[in-house]
Amino acid sequence: MRVQVAGGLVHAAPDCEPSATITLSMAGLRALIIGATASQLERDGDVSIDGNRRRARALLSALSGPPLLGGLRSQLG
Repeated sequence: MRVQVAGGLVHAAPDCEPSATITLSMAGLRALIIGATASQLERDGDVSIDGNRRRARALLSALSGPPLLGGLRSQLG
């Protein structure tokens, strides 16, 4: 899926050239939803980023769930 982030909003952008490519495992997606950070996902091997790492990490941070849920990750694995 290709998205564009502008003005703090995320929009579908199927025709734009990406500045970064994020590859996220299913376990990584679950972890992101419950509050994992981009650093945690990278450390655990659940995400890889090609291209503009700063932009990719900012998008992942914006999509991350509340940090209070982060402790649930081991229970959901």
